Amino acid sequence: MITCKDCKFWALISEYQDRAECICDKIRSDYDIPELGRDEAQVEADEGWGIMTGPDFGCIHGAKK
Repeated sequence: MITCKDCKFWALISEYQDRAECICDKIRSDYDIPELGRDEAQVEADEGWGIMTGPDFGCIHGAKK
């Protein structure tokens, strides 16, 4: 499995060391999603990021940089 540090969807956030946000379109940060796909995730976040992960987290949507 590809982990976040090797994934093209992982975008570093400068104020956090070794943390980044996932910019995969399957991770959505909206508050009111009427329908969620079987391979999508929803994260409610007031700061506007979808999901913040450490470098060794991985998911099924991983795509090599």
